[in-house]
Amino acid sequence: MNKKKTLFSFILAFLIAIFLYSISFSVVYGSSLNSLKNYVVYETRQVYDLYVLDRNENKLIEEYSKRNAYRLSFIRNDLVKYDSKNVFNDPMKRDVYDVISFSSTELDGKFYYYTIHVSGEDLYIRLGIKESESIKLSFNFLVFGTIAIVIFSIIYAIILNFQFNESYKPLKIQIKKLQKIVGKEKSVEYEEDLKNLALIVRDSRKELEEQFKMTKQSEQKIEFILDSFGEGLVVIDSNYKIIMFNKKASEIFNVSKNDAYGKSFEIMSLAKGIEGNMSMVVQTLRSFDYIEKIEGKVYECLINPINYEWSTVNEKPGASLLMIDITDEYNSREMKKEFFVNASHELKTPLTSIIGYIEMLKEGIINDKDEVENALNKSLRDATRMKKIIFDMLELSSLENQNLRTIEKINSYNGIKQIISSLELEISAKNLDISLCGNKNFILNMNYDDFEKLFKNIIENSIIYNKDNGKISIKINSNKNEIIVQDSGIGIKEDDLSRIFERFYRVDKARSRRDGGTGLGLAIVKHICEYYEISIDVKSKIDIGTMFILTFK
Repeated sequence: MNKKKTLFSFILAFLIAIFLYSISFSVVYGSSLNSLKNYVVYETRQVYDLYVLDRNENKLIEEYSKRNAYRLSFIRNDLVKYDSKNVFNDPMKRDVYDVISFSSTELDGKFYYYTIHVSGEDLYIRLGIKESESIKLSFNFLVFGTIAIVIFSIIYAIILNFQFNESYKPLKIQIKKLQKIVGKEKSVEYEEDLKNLALIVRDSRKELEEQFKMTKQSEQKIEFILDSFGEGLVVIDSNYKIIMFNKKASEIFNVSKNDAYGKSFEIMSLAKGIEGNMSMVVQTLRSFDYIEKIEGKVYECLINPINYEWSTVNEKPGASLLMIDITDEYNSREMKKEFFVNASHELKTPLTSIIGYIEMLKEGIINDKDEVENALNKSLRDATRMKKIIFDMLELSSLENQNLRTIEKINSYNGIKQIISSLELEISAKNLDISLCGNKNFILNMNYDDFEKLFKNIIENSIIYNKDNGKISIKINSNKNEIIVQDSGIGIKEDDLSRIFERFYRVDKARSRRDGGTGLGLAIVKHICEYYEISIDVKSKIDIGTMFILTFK
């Protein structure tokens, strides 16, 4: 709606209001006036009846002179003969049987009169009743109220027109700015029409909605990309509030993304070094990286200062944290260190013994025949142990490198039976009761050397860590593709269970060295299982025994 239409609508509404106001007060005024006229007629007829009864004008004049709002007159020959107000100079009104009104300064107000002619006489009885205050008030409201409304409406129309013009100015400015935001730089001449402006706002809103939709899609794409990262990403502002938190970071710190946004970085309490290191980067604006361990995982943490004025104008820089999972690499590096340390130690001990015996033989320190034979036997035993360690290390290297192996069909029952036979001396030395039962035709597709190493190492461990007169049970369950090796040995502590497949790790170091173990047997077992995708599960209780469960695909 434009200004002209608005003003026209206002004027029309004003005229309707004036009309309704006039009608309402005219009805009130007319109703009051009619009631007064009817009452005047009624009272005049009452006076007429009283006069006809006793024909006494003085008595009636005297009675009505006591009433301030009444005026009773007896008129003869067009002149007032008797009057309750003692006013005799007003002329006779010939409007008989009709209520008339006139004002008189002597009577101080307007009276409404009704006149009745006395039959058979030249006499008129006229009764006047003074106009009431309510009728005056109604009339004044009608006249002066209308004038007041007209004046007020004219003033209001002027103010409305001024405000209408003023209200358009900021609206036009804002619409121009809105058009610039949505990319409409061309200046537009506006009519003073709200509908036209509304259409412009509508078109701009649609454009903004489209842009917002595209922005939302871009945000979703960015969020999808960030959530696809295998690394945890966290961005904080200068007040240490989180403004970016991807899915991987949520998994690392066990905090949902919604709970993280806008919160202090203290919620990342699982990482002990985060708070101090990120604070240092925010304050110094220098990058920093370090290693953080969280619940068994190892992360390389790269912290960099970040200027995010794209997000908040005139804000101080914050910091970003990128967490790269290097658990496998770290553990591999640590295992290699430990491996070389252990390997050096395992090789150094027998080598030192061999060199010692050879030097003593060379210098003639040992010359007794029995002592010489004992020294040679010990040197041979240590050399054999060194050879076995080296062979096991080479085997581990081959398995780690995933070298291709010749695969053949092996009858597991017959193969395990042969391994038991090859260990007969060790079994007899401890007087162990070993049993093999289950499906005799369970076929495995493996390299035979790997098959032999797998079960020989497990059975050897069951012998070495068993009690004298103990038992070993081997069950082949073809229905579940399982082979279970269970012993009644000393068992393994719960703290040691997770480490038994580490290289050179021994539950009982003294016993394994005494029995010729290299500490690599179960490590070889683990790598063979990984190569052939065999699931291996170990259950053990102290002084009750250990169970190895191998599940084949």
